Amino acid sequence: MRGIAGHLELVCGPDRDGRPALLHQSFRAPFHISKPHRDAGALVVNAVAVSPGLMEGDDLRCTVSVQSGAHLVLTQPAAARAHRSPGREARLTQHFTVAAGSCFEYWPELFIPQGGSRSLQRTRIDLEPEATLLHFEWVAPGRIASGEQFAFDALRWETTLAVAGTPVFRDRGDLASGGPEIRALRRFHDPVLWGTALVAGRVEARSLAESIEPLHTPSCWIGVSAPVPGICLIRVLATGAPELRSTGAALRQTLHAALGISQPDLRRV
Repeated sequence: MRGIAGHLELVCGPDRDGRPALLHQSFRAPFHISKPHRDAGALVVNAVAVSPGLMEGDDLRCTVSVQSGAHLVLTQPAAARAHRSPGREARLTQHFTVAAGSCFEYWPELFIPQGGSRSLQRTRIDLEPEATLLHFEWVAPGRIASGEQFAFDALRWETTLAVAGTPVFRDRGDLASGGPEIRALRRFHDPVLWGTALVAGRVEARSLAESIEPLHTPSCWIGVSAPVPGICLIRVLATGAPELRSTGAALRQTLHAALGISQPDLRRV
């Protein structure tokens, strides 16, 4: 199967009144964006998928640039899915550039790799010093309600964070059905969902760990580390989608408070 080559390109910067605005936008199926709205000093953009999800052979590209003085939130209104790929894997390549004095928040919905799917996501985040970042990712092991856990053929990802052009953090994963990593996840709970948050700005790992400690429960575990000063990595393991969603929402609120910035509403009110 050939698949499709879609793209999403966004450039956000201050308009003539100093408010965040889209200075450039371009998209092609399966990407589409709803009408952006402003809230709490940020521009909120919902990226809508016009297809049922990642299909065999899809090669998608997302490029976002946030200019100095702007605050952009990129989110999704619904879960993303990867469908069965007996041939070529589905690929998503993302590149986010965040200038000094700007803030970028990426809040996707849950990613669900379905049975027989093969997917690869590559993400590069380029930060300038004094930039603020909140980058979230949430993953399910499959269609839990259908009893389909870890039935995908391959789930691969690579996330690279660079500051002033120098890579300072890289996260790689390569999960194959029945592999040792999956057996380790299942020892925590079955089913298990997981999330990752990368935070850059005026944050310190020790104080942040103290702030999110109340969110740690028997059904949702959270850990914090600091790859380099000013950057924190947060891992979340949850026993179900409701637990992951509620903890994620509380974590987002906690991180905005720790960074000293207002929390924009993800949906237009």
